[in-house]
Amino acid sequence: MAIFKFIEKKGFTGKYTIVREYCTKLRKAKIHKTTIRVEYTPKLSAQVDWKEEMVLYSRDPYRFNIFLYVFLFKIKVSHPDF
Repeated sequence: MAIFKFIEKKGFTGKYTIVREYCTKLRKAKIHKTTIRVEYTPKLSAQVDWKEEMVLYSRDPYRFNIFLYVFLFKIKVSHPDF
């Protein structure tokens, strides 16, 4: 709607649906899937995740934090499907 109002002030005489359909096509053409590849040295790298203020409810709320540290390494798998 903002684009339509902007170009309408500049003299555009078309309808809003034309602009909406054009923007939809343009947006779909611009969307790309992203793949992020991470290089790491086996046995020397690790991934760290942290979550604060988790709450577990039973009778009383139990508040806690989570810290996760995972070493990254490659495993050779001798299976025909891999």
